[in-house]
Amino acid sequence: MPSPLIHCAAGWAIARGARFRGASPIPWPAFLAYSLLAATLPDIDVPIGLLADAARLSDYHNQCTHSLAFALAASLLLSAAGRILFRRIPWSRLFAWTLLLTASHLLLDWLTWGRGEPLLWPLAPRRFASPVPLFFGVRHSEGLFSASHLYTLLTESATLGAAAAAWTAWRHFHVADRHGTMDDKPNPTASYKTKSLGAEGGSFAAYRRIQYGPAGLGYILWAELLALFVGPLPGALGLVLRKWLYPTLFKSCGRGVVFGRNLVLRHAKKIALGDGVVLDDGVVLDAKGDTNHGIDIGPGVYIGRNTIVYCKNGDIVLGARANISSNCQLFSGKHLEVGEGTVVAAYVYLLSGGRYDLAPGAPPFADQLGLEVRGPTVIGPDNWLGAGAVVLDGVQTGRHAVVGAGAVVATSIPADTLAVGIPARPKRSLSPAP
Repeated sequence: MPSPLIHCAAGWAIARGARFRGASPIPWPAFLAYSLLAATLPDIDVPIGLLADAARLSDYHNQCTHSLAFALAASLLLSAAGRILFRRIPWSRLFAWTLLLTASHLLLDWLTWGRGEPLLWPLAPRRFASPVPLFFGVRHSEGLFSASHLYTLLTESATLGAAAAAWTAWRHFHVADRHGTMDDKPNPTASYKTKSLGAEGGSFAAYRRIQYGPAGLGYILWAELLALFVGPLPGALGLVLRKWLYPTLFKSCGRGVVFGRNLVLRHAKKIALGDGVVLDDGVVLDAKGDTNHGIDIGPGVYIGRNTIVYCKNGDIVLGARANISSNCQLFSGKHLEVGEGTVVAAYVYLLSGGRYDLAPGAPPFADQLGLEVRGPTVIGPDNWLGAGAVVLDGVQTGRHAVVGAGAVVATSIPADTLAVGIPARPKRSLSPAP
């Protein structure tokens, strides 16, 4: 385990990044004390072991208190007690911050040389250790003033110094990136072009713009911890933890939402989920953009495995009970809408935008943004799009339209019409017989 120095430093840093919208000013001394307590809480087994049998401290320390289950239970209890001091902070927000603080202890211990952490206790006895440990760790059996402990403090101090220097540099480039210079005017489109990653103010600044947008550092740390520890977690435990914790990432989240494994969420603060939404394993929801509203997913929507729903400064609206099968791609550079009760089969590609300049003398395609649009793409309610269909930019389909498998839809389709072929053409009417 690292020394208490590094755990307290993590608690202080996370407390400094706390933001509670709508809450009155936080009493800093009380909140700092609360944060340090939460960040060191898993080491409660140390005083227990010293009181029980100091000679067998290793048998008590680094056991069940260093598990995700303990972190969750302890955070629930501590945040409930913390409401006495911080009454105007929403409990869900206080709980999320408390869990972030407690989980920081597990992360730092995971990054330390040793036997690993029982993260999945009591479900599995396996211990998890980092393949690249960063800290040497404290050895209780060698005594308090051993040479190894001096080495540990020196390496941890060096690590904290490097982290402080990196933070200072990041803040410097972040401020420069936000305000610009006389010779470096900001490009309003580059911030949501993945191909620009690494070319705008440093790799972390570019990663932040692509992944999170203007979100604060505390939110980023919280999201990264969830992606690392909870996102890939299998089985019922993973489903339950994601159901409890993932709603804190979104603009809004209804009841009964199911989050599969290994979701990729970008600009999640611009994503709204209705009641009963199901996101299967490997789904990508990407709402990036500077001026767009993002992604609005209605109640009862199902999005299948490995489907990608992504924006480049556009908006996407999925109506209630829409069913998007596996391995589909929905792209919006302007506005893409899928109507209520529509079924989209596997491998379908829906486009709003994505057009390039074909004129002689135009820039190379790789240098273009590819965001020219003819108009919004609107799939009407109660539609059925067959497997492998492609719906191009600016197309609109009426109510109860059907597109055959493998069709390429380049022009709008009337209501109650079956369209097939490349390009798709109306084949027959689906209107009731007179």
